[in-house]
Amino acid sequence: MKKIQQHTINVLKVLLYPLLAILSILFSIILFVRHFLYDKKILKSYSFENVLVICIGNLNFGGTGKSPFTNYLIELLKPKYKIAVLSRGYGRKSKGFRLVEINNHFSEVGDEPLMYKLKNPEITVAVCEDRVFGIQQILNQFPSTQIILLDDAFQHRRIKAHLNILLTDFSKPFLKDHLFPLGKLRDLKSSSHRADWIIVSKVPENTDEEQINLLKEKINHYSKKEVFFNSIEYQNFYSLFSPEHKLNIYKELAHYNCILITGIANPLPLATFIKEYAQHFYHLKYPDHYNFSEKDIDLILELFKSWQEKHPPVILVTTEKDAVRLKPLLHSYSNLPIFVAPIQLNFESHSPSFNSKLLTYVATNSRNN
Repeated sequence: MKKIQQHTINVLKVLLYPLLAILSILFSIILFVRHFLYDKKILKSYSFENVLVICIGNLNFGGTGKSPFTNYLIELLKPKYKIAVLSRGYGRKSKGFRLVEINNHFSEVGDEPLMYKLKNPEITVAVCEDRVFGIQQILNQFPSTQIILLDDAFQHRRIKAHLNILLTDFSKPFLKDHLFPLGKLRDLKSSSHRADWIIVSKVPENTDEEQINLLKEKINHYSKKEVFFNSIEYQNFYSLFSPEHKLNIYKELAHYNCILITGIANPLPLATFIKEYAQHFYHLKYPDHYNFSEKDIDLILELFKSWQEKHPPVILVTTEKDAVRLKPLLHSYSNLPIFVAPIQLNFESHSPSFNSKLLTYVATNSRNN
């Protein structure tokens, strides 16, 4: 069935290619004109000199690991600096500037900002579609803020960040993709030159230095800026309702059959990992930022019951971002064995200097100096 569906999609792509190509060219013209107007200062960009602004973004429509990377920066910087994270709050129903609190519903502030706050309750997290106004409000309400991390703001050129960090996925770097609607790029490949640093994310374990250097050379055709590489490391899964209850993924996962539930842009690394260790595996895959419904919960419960009868013991697994959206709907099922898969980034294998370079940059450029 999947092969038939994929064949149908491929045929449609071929038939629609001329139209998609024309739309892609029109989109590229619009982007080129927009960047030209900002480069020539016809459209105004705002600078904030009393706080260090670090922008995190990509050229794709999601899937490059911005959320884990943003959280990595938070963990790295918060011991020494007063951090704030400003996000648009994608998918929220509210408007304007809003501070994120741990008791917020994801529909009020967005799933990613709420995840940052739940993982780091001591820092300031805010959402605002107008990033300039958002920074102003953060500084008005929290004047001692030293660093603001702009989440998913590489295309938001109204703000001139001090450090622009661009992420791209190792398996499908921006240089191998095409502009929407032919591909998944939302900005021109040439925009990569605006980045100060480029992070290649999700490098597979068995990648050798020759592959790393080859990709670095190809990226340097678009941007001469420094390139860093990170990989994903999954930590022990923890229970959604009792986080102190943890599952040793390398010793215990093999005893279970797993149903993975995801609503993120690229669930393949997690799916591949679980598949390798679990006895049986099933993947319920939803679109990025998917707003789960009661009907979806009924399907999940029905699938769990069916598997529990045929392939016991069974656990449900989801991502930290999805957990924010699933938990409110599962509050009546606290006994359900559903686990969350946390991610840790590792720069040591291919870019061991990343942490020291970031900390040196911040120490040199923070408002303390």
